[in-house]
Amino acid sequence: MSTKSSMYSTRDESSQCTRQDRPGCSSWIWEVLSFSVSFLCMGAIVVLLANLNNKPLPNMGFLTLNGIVSTLAGISKAALILPISEAISQLKWQWFWNVDRPRPISDFQIYDSASRGPWGSLCLLARPRLAHLSSLGAILTVVALAIEPFFQLVPSYPVRMMPTAGGLATVPVASLFTQIERDPIDLNTVTAGQGLKGATYDGLFGSSTNKQVDPSCSTGNCTWTPYTSLAVCSACTNLTDMLREIPPADGVSDITGWGLPNGNTEYGASATYMVQGNAAVLPQKNGGQDSGNWTIAYSNMQNFTLFTAQSWYWAPLTGNTSSPPHVSECILHFCLRTYNASVNDGIFSESLISQWPDPLQPLPKSITDQWGFRLLREMIHRSATDGRTMWWQHAPDNITEAEITLTSPQVEDQVYHISWLTMFGLRNWLTENWSVATSDQDTTSDVAQVMYNAYTGPSRATVQPEDTSAALAAVAAMPGPAGLWSDVAESMTRHIRDQASGQQSAHGVAYAAQTFVSVQWEWIILPISLLILTLAFVSLTVAQSVEKEIPLWKSNSMPSLVYSFDETTSHSISGHGRTGEDMEQHAKAFEMAMRATSGSLKLRARPRNTYL
Repeated sequence: MSTKSSMYSTRDESSQCTRQDRPGCSSWIWEVLSFSVSFLCMGAIVVLLANLNNKPLPNMGFLTLNGIVSTLAGISKAALILPISEAISQLKWQWFWNVDRPRPISDFQIYDSASRGPWGSLCLLARPRLAHLSSLGAILTVVALAIEPFFQLVPSYPVRMMPTAGGLATVPVASLFTQIERDPIDLNTVTAGQGLKGATYDGLFGSSTNKQVDPSCSTGNCTWTPYTSLAVCSACTNLTDMLREIPPADGVSDITGWGLPNGNTEYGASATYMVQGNAAVLPQKNGGQDSGNWTIAYSNMQNFTLFTAQSWYWAPLTGNTSSPPHVSECILHFCLRTYNASVNDGIFSESLISQWPDPLQPLPKSITDQWGFRLLREMIHRSATDGRTMWWQHAPDNITEAEITLTSPQVEDQVYHISWLTMFGLRNWLTENWSVATSDQDTTSDVAQVMYNAYTGPSRATVQPEDTSAALAAVAAMPGPAGLWSDVAESMTRHIRDQASGQQSAHGVAYAAQTFVSVQWEWIILPISLLILTLAFVSLTVAQSVEKEIPLWKSNSMPSLVYSFDETTSHSISGHGRTGEDMEQHAKAFEMAMRATSGSLKLRARPRNTYL
């Protein structure tokens, strides 16, 4: 017998697989159909997700998007496994289809296991000597397990805030404010309304930590474009550097005094730690000047302020010495404030963008040329000279109709109105109640005490009178009146906006949480790559089978029965045990190949390292 034999030709009639002998085995029609199902399922997933990408998650009743994707991915994986499995089975026959290179019989079982699932494929990959086109099929079988989880990672469901058509988003603003009261005994005296007084005390005593208005936001998430409202603003300037030392007053005291450029002077007096007043209550100290000339820092505001005061205050236990005081000038005035606001998760946030007018700049003619403004200045002058009880006698008959309007250059076509009587009455009340001085607690008002405590702040530690350096340090550490005046202005602004005439509101947009579909296309790379590689793998398998003229037996078990071993080989393998493991173990000692014998095919086996 020749030591070598040529490859057996599959064109022999007995070896050809005809459609009549074995229906369907001579074509790859089922594999093509299965691959097409996998392709269509993947395509359906891509089309579905592409149509839903960046759109609200639809309501599908009992179905869910993830459920649909998972089902299609499962079908796609199952359909893709079939052509891979059949191609591996076909490569099994190619592996043994060369009589010149017989293969170990145990390889037959390895290939057969690889065509059945991932575990068998891993076993095939674990044997480097079997590196072959079938290794690609084994890799595809294992990686195909990731098709479903990867497809389920493609859609994500971010929650986005979207405008709602029926949502309510309003925040109170004021464009008109009128609130006054007449003295119940002297009807010729007007004063601030009780609500505005309460708001002032609220800011003064800090009884409410929330100075913001209360918006309406039905969804808990709202935004507003910048809006403008009538408000009360404050400003403070430190005048301490302007102080000049003056000698003690003749025959009055031996304590050194201090003076300002406007002629206002103060002397340290026993148990007196703060003096606060304005031109209307300190005429003897400013030569009878009106507040427009008396003020130092805010002369541009003239008589437009609600209250202008100069505050003199000493560190504790230094008021009866020659230690220098701390001096600030502060004002309250009507203004226009522009805000930016939003509500996030039910928490309202409002930030100030700008305010007008600037107290350090001259008032525009749009204010100073108004009849109401000129009347205000005239009545203030009469009140200072004739007494507040006489002002009504000089007022015009239509005084109740008088108003002052504000028109901000930053807000076009919007006019804001302040009742003249409201402004006049508020000025009277603030002048009467905020012009204070402190001494001992028995004679000091609550307003004076809270102001002094706020102005001096943490510096109110005990300072010995003789310790001049400590006294100077205490003065330098005082926070001053700016914070307290700002709190009062914020509290008054809230009241004005909440109680404004006409109950105006700025309208915003309400947002509600809505679930969207967001497609992470990078996760689809693996399934698509598997599809392409499967097509290439099966195509190469078909091409090799055609080239080598190998019958399309694939996973069919009949050829292994029809062209089985001879009796001697079968007995040699099975004689050592009848279990599958025993036969597989002893089969490693044999190798086999398919060869032609007398015009027919036969699986010929032999012990390894011998010739067929």
